[in-house]
Amino acid sequence: MFRIKEADIQDFLWLDKTESNFFNSSNSEYVRYEKIMKMYPENNYIIFLACYKNSNIGYIAGEKISSELHIYNLLILNEYRNKGYGDRLLDFYINYNSNVKTVFVELRESNLKALNLYLDKGFVKYNNRKNYYSHPNEDAILMKLTSKI
Repeated sequence: MFRIKEADIQDFLWLDKTESNFFNSSNSEYVRYEKIMKMYPENNYIIFLACYKNSNIGYIAGEKISSELHIYNLLILNEYRNKGYGDRLLDFYINYNSNVKTVFVELRESNLKALNLYLDKGFVKYNNRKNYYSHPNEDAILMKLTSKI
């Protein structure tokens, strides 16, 4: 029943709406997936959807730059959290490209669930960005996974 699929152009509306709702953002404050998806796969973005019973329940989005993978967003809808879907999606994403040597992610200091997920996968903290986030102001934790696979 659970599956992971690569996003395509038809998914941009769901991605934009989901991100906007989750982050309570105005249209100008979040990523516009329409533009990304229209250039996909010519750009370096890699986006996968988590699906359950033919419905999208989450996504992971990032960019591959040389031998690095940068995770920009990992989101699972509230009603599907704590069921292992985010864990499975992250595992899939990390292992998708065999020539990736380092995986990077940044997250809000208060996002303890995400922090623990990344720590469990072997990510380590390597830096902080003071007052990086707004609404509310908060530091970012920078993490990386260097011993991938």
